[in-house]
Amino acid sequence: MKPAESKSSPPGRGSCSACSKEATNSCAGCLNAPAYDNEQAPHRTFYCGSQCQKAHWKTHKIECKLLQTRRAVHRAAAVLDALIGVIDARGDEVTPISLAFCLAESLDEIDVTVREVTVVPANEPTGTDTPSHRGPRFLCKIILNNTDEAWAVDRSEAYPPLPWDQYIQDGCLKVSSEEGLSLHRYPELYGECLAMALEHQIASMVAARNMQFGAILKAPESIFQSEMNGLVGGILADSNTTAGQGNKGADKSTRELQVPFNPLYHIQPLPGKGQGMVATAKIPKGTRILCESPTVKMPGNPRDSAGAALLNTIIAQQLASLPIQARTRFHALHNKWGSEFPAAVGIAKTNALPLGHNSREAGIFLEASRINHSCRNNAENTWNHRLDKLTIHAIRDIEPGEEITISYVDGFLRYDERHARLHSAFGFRCVCERCAATPAERKKSDERLRRLVSLEEEIGDGMGIVMTPVSCLRKTHEMLNLLGQEGIGGSTIPRVYYDAFQVAIANGDQARAKVLAVRWYESRVMVEGADSEDAVKAKALMERPSSHRLFGTTMKWKQAVGKVPRGLSEEAFESWLWREKGAV
Repeated sequence: MKPAESKSSPPGRGSCSACSKEATNSCAGCLNAPAYDNEQAPHRTFYCGSQCQKAHWKTHKIECKLLQTRRAVHRAAAVLDALIGVIDARGDEVTPISLAFCLAESLDEIDVTVREVTVVPANEPTGTDTPSHRGPRFLCKIILNNTDEAWAVDRSEAYPPLPWDQYIQDGCLKVSSEEGLSLHRYPELYGECLAMALEHQIASMVAARNMQFGAILKAPESIFQSEMNGLVGGILADSNTTAGQGNKGADKSTRELQVPFNPLYHIQPLPGKGQGMVATAKIPKGTRILCESPTVKMPGNPRDSAGAALLNTIIAQQLASLPIQARTRFHALHNKWGSEFPAAVGIAKTNALPLGHNSREAGIFLEASRINHSCRNNAENTWNHRLDKLTIHAIRDIEPGEEITISYVDGFLRYDERHARLHSAFGFRCVCERCAATPAERKKSDERLRRLVSLEEEIGDGMGIVMTPVSCLRKTHEMLNLLGQEGIGGSTIPRVYYDAFQVAIANGDQARAKVLAVRWYESRVMVEGADSEDAVKAKALMERPSSHRLFGTTMKWKQAVGKVPRGLSEEAFESWLWREKGAV
């Protein structure tokens, strides 16, 4: 029996399974176990204390052990998927039997049976040349002993494993051959560096921790994560050596490899929200949480009502070329529209994110689409054109167990406007901290938001920069203060600093422009990373403010870069920066 997770576990409350009192601790043994087939995500088993957990163990034992085993299967597949990805990138070969052996080795102490299966199309396709339908596929079938549950692990994409019947039906496949894993039939297997390395690393880990590998696969997330990262790196280093490649500079990179379970979060069911992304470790402000390519791209705004038939065709063509796992994950995304549109179109309208500001393209992201909304979000999504990927960055410190959220709407919308937009576009009513404020607090918030909209319009007209620069600069300062009061962060902050920078540099003040460019750059890196286009632009102007096209529009404030004052208190420096009355 695993001890109940403490309050540092993912947030949630429920009734104690033994005494029905309110409880916040969950059984760690089966926490975050995946769902099987079309069932609902396994419910969390709550306890108010260790005595109730012990008293309820006989009742919970069978279900808990099943869920532990199911979770262990997924974790083993995740490690295998990481290994295969790097081995493929290195140009080596992972044969079907090596795949089967690695799974059998990692699941040796788990109550499962691993079988080798070859599947072929149920009906040979006519009039199509889709790559995903060609030839046989070599799979592992993992059967949970004494149950009807079986999982498919595909060589092309080992994680996540899929329920066996679902895999066969969705792929229109049939079994060509199936047999037990008899290692003695393959004496050449032990010459495969990956298999040998896995065997050696598991033995080393078990000896070091004095804990069987099966127990590690069933362990709480923190133990599993700490062991898995070292395991994958160690296996790859061993396999390099076994293959006669030595290190050749690869040792460092392989030891830094992460398994598909992102060490910063996992996706799990959340009460009233479906699936959500929850932090599994402390995530400092500015951390890149996720960097993801779109699974499906589409032109225009998929939320426009026109062109549903064309959009459905575009999505279907892209889905047809994807592995079954990716297609299944796509169709598992939320569809707010029900039967009003074809399923794929409804999913796109609900989940699509733009590929950049004012972009004419949008994309569906299998991981990022699981991030829920909050009007006081702790993360922000941006499209990185240089990487051609979506990035998610923490815009404030995020604690373990805290849900990771982004905002689906413009942060300057007032309470009623936000709720109308969220309901029409996404079909839910927000109950976040910002929306749960008292009517009096909401009224004050709406007043601040009106002022922010007004200030943005006044600063953006372009005339104030040269006609009334002092007033314009102070308005940017007022905006930053109001944003702080509202708890609005993210890309709005660097945008305001850039406005302030333009006021200073347009009037020849390189000293202030230098300070503001530094703040612009730092806030841009925090929300997008140093590799974004805007961050690169900000860095260049930080190093040489006078290179901006507006420099010298007027020279009212002419001042060299080196004139930044030194030795001032923080308060006095801020007064100087924003040209407050009486400032030095």
